Amino acid sequence: MNIPYDLPPELSAAVQGELEQGETVRWCEQPVARYFTSVSTARFLFAIPGTIFLTFGVYIACNSSIVFTLFIVPFLIVELGLLTTPIWTHRKLKNTVYLITDRRAVIVEKGRNIVVGSYPADRLIETTRRERRNGLGDVVFDPQKENDANNCDRTQTPGFFNVRNPKAVELMLKSLSRQES
Repeated sequence: MNIPYDLPPELSAAVQGELEQGETVRWCEQPVARYFTSVSTARFLFAIPGTIFLTFGVYIACNSSIVFTLFIVPFLIVELGLLTTPIWTHRKLKNTVYLITDRRAVIVEKGRNIVVGSYPADRLIETTRRERRNGLGDVVFDPQKENDANNCDRTQTPGFFNVRNPKAVELMLKSLSRQES
């Protein structure tokens, strides 16, 4: 089965390995990779004053106490991690593929490991679409509430994020869910 989209070879191989026998790909797309998404922008902006403050603190601490320096450095590392969030976001989006087949919706993320989310048609009934003025948008489906280790409610919202023509994608998902019911 050929994937009807120009994917990097390692992503194409991951997608090929995920398809079941006789499964047909109806839609395949990578999200539009941007450095500054709403989440990465918020983290980046949040990190700027903290990084400046902690860098100044390390400079002052180096001239006084080694204990104080060792106390500040871990916080500086966290702030630098937040400051580089746009780079990691872009990298993650470049290594993600969304598929709609004749049986299910699939999300393939390739990083150190390959993570695959497979959502059968009966879990695609509830969809939410968010469109932005630039024509990109998100289609979220199958929100799942779970309890974490601290017995707090967490909602996982899988979906196709930063895709072109989100209305058409939502219609394909709804068509697939109606077809199965």
